[in-house]
Amino acid sequence: MRYICSFNGKSIFFLCSDALKDTAEFFSAVLQHEDTAHDVIEDNRTIQVGWGFYKVLQSGGEYQILACDIENDPFQTVTEDLSLNLEIFSQQRRILSITKVEPVETSLQDTLVVHRAAVKAPRVYLQRNEPGNPGDSGWYMGAIGVKASNDPSEYARVYTYQLLKFCKEAISVIQLPVGAICVIENGSLIEIVDKDNNKLF
Repeated sequence: MRYICSFNGKSIFFLCSDALKDTAEFFSAVLQHEDTAHDVIEDNRTIQVGWGFYKVLQSGGEYQILACDIENDPFQTVTEDLSLNLEIFSQQRRILSITKVEPVETSLQDTLVVHRAAVKAPRVYLQRNEPGNPGDSGWYMGAIGVKASNDPSEYARVYTYQLLKFCKEAISVIQLPVGAICVIENGSLIEIVDKDNNKLF
């Protein structure tokens, strides 16, 4: 659908699935808040909303919101269809609502460490530690039942958006705080506990 909204004397639109109407309305409200506070709706501006990045393009008297293309290369390409980005935005909001924790800002360009066995394992866990440096999310993904190795070649550092290729569900928990541990089985989130082992999900 073509979602249209107007605020601060500007006409804005973006494209997404009809099924995401409620999320589109919330996303629009976030855009309005950010534009009122920081005047972010301007031509060729890149803005961050939650985990994702979006680009503003002016066409005539309207502003179109495009999404950084997380299915390909979000650093180089954008897409008119915001459906996948808004779906992830909705899932992340749902997890934060259920767990009732304070989110830690994490974006698609932050990285995590993945044990290579976790890429194809049916059961994986994610644990968030203190980040080691800027751009590091602090997240680690391992395969349940596979021992950690001291061999550096057994691990890979990837961008969080690359989880789409092998564990999409992991992106839904990416804004949980340090100490969180999550279990995912066959692509479905099974459990979340906090740093004190309190069950959150």
